[in-house]
Amino acid sequence: MGRWGKDYLRLDRDEMLIRLHLPADQPFSRPKSYLVRTLYECPICTYMQR
Repeated sequence: MGRWGKDYLRLDRDEMLIRLHLPADQPFSRPKSYLVRTLYECPICTYMQR
């Protein structure tokens, strides 16, 4: 999988599950879109490193 691929197995890691149970850091949306995404930062997570 690429760096930005859909590697959902990494979401099952303990540090990710703990972080996702906390409130999001900020909402994100584009001006012409009704879709709002929630952004999470997880500096202790090493899920992007291989």
